[in-house]
Amino acid sequence: MVEKQMVEKKGKKRSALGRGLDALILPSDDVRGGGTLILCGIEEVYPNKEQPRKYFDEEKLSDLVASIREKGVIQPIIVRRRSSSSGGYQIITGERRWRASQKAGLTEIPVIVKDVSDTEALELALIENIQREDLNPIEQAQGYKKLIEDFMYTQEELAVRLGKSRTTITNLLRLLKLPEKAKELVIAREISEGHARALLGVFNTSDIDTLLSKIIKRGMSVRDTERLVRKINAPVKKKTETAEQKQLKQIENELIDHYKTKISVSKKGKKGKIVLEFYSNDDLMRLLELLTK
Repeated sequence: MVEKQMVEKKGKKRSALGRGLDALILPSDDVRGGGTLILCGIEEVYPNKEQPRKYFDEEKLSDLVASIREKGVIQPIIVRRRSSSSGGYQIITGERRWRASQKAGLTEIPVIVKDVSDTEALELALIENIQREDLNPIEQAQGYKKLIEDFMYTQEELAVRLGKSRTTITNLLRLLKLPEKAKELVIAREISEGHARALLGVFNTSDIDTLLSKIIKRGMSVRDTERLVRKINAPVKKKTETAEQKQLKQIENELIDHYKTKISVSKKGKKGKIVLEFYSNDDLMRLLELLTK
């Protein structure tokens, strides 16, 4: 393993998590420990399967590759040492830069080595990615959920640490209730967070697939989607019967009671018809006898 130590600093304690990249790179005496800036072989760096970011935009990644080829890696990635048996470093934050550096053909990459535990590494990765707004809305929501469930954060604490309103966090968490197809389209940025939030208002979730097709096919705006959701949710209005229709229905019921068979009575203008059904020859003769009495 080749390591070229560049900088090692120590500094004052910072009490707040979630200060973004500065809090990760700037020296600290707290539980996250100080950082050592080194240049190491790119093959010594490994991704973290717990990384909150799951989707990498290929077009943006290509842009970053071009930038790295021209200017190099301006901002080091954050890593921690793997076990002595495994060797190398595990990425805490900066997997996109690492991927782009590989594509750019770099053999070495600047990294800042942090001495942190498994849980601390995941916590830093989630907070840094969320603060940088590199994650799509679904990945952000999954990150919030993991911080709440695995690290016992409350929504209020997350709001303070991440500099966001509690409403923002609540609304993002609600997106996780959407069907998988809708979440996949948000991740792929085929529909926006606004579209997704509108879909949360659909009473019958079986209608969501149809709505998604219309949104994409018609290129519907968020406002158009909200209007369509209201229309779908609106109760079907029953037609009000007129006095004449009620009278015909009453006559129909009386005839059914008398002839003991299915009967329909209809009227158009001054004319109309009465239809009696029979189900056998004997039934026909029975009706004929009643009608001729």
